[in-house]
Amino acid sequence: MPVYDRLADMARGLGDDVTLKVCMTYVALVRGRQFAAIQPSTKTRVDLGLILPGTEPAGRLQPVKNVGSGRTTHQVALGAPEDADQEVAGWLKAAYEYAGQ
Repeated sequence: MPVYDRLADMARGLGDDVTLKVCMTYVALVRGRQFAAIQPSTKTRVDLGLILPGTEPAGRLQPVKNVGSGRTTHQVALGAPEDADQEVAGWLKAAYEYAGQ
């Protein structure tokens, strides 16, 4: 799925310490501990779950409903590769940096 491929490439580009771990219903993005999850939610939508404590949901960044593990705090719905834009890259980087603390 092109959206998954784009998100996986973005995650791998954050650092050599990123691993992708296949779980039952999603793929966990891990840097020592999980920082995000890619979950196919419908035939046309992939949800990116992010662990961003203290971040206010706004716009496309919504409170998590049912994405990833219980630690996930936010989610972004993506229907096409171009939806994984610089804004999404910024949230993904923030979650990656939080996991490294």
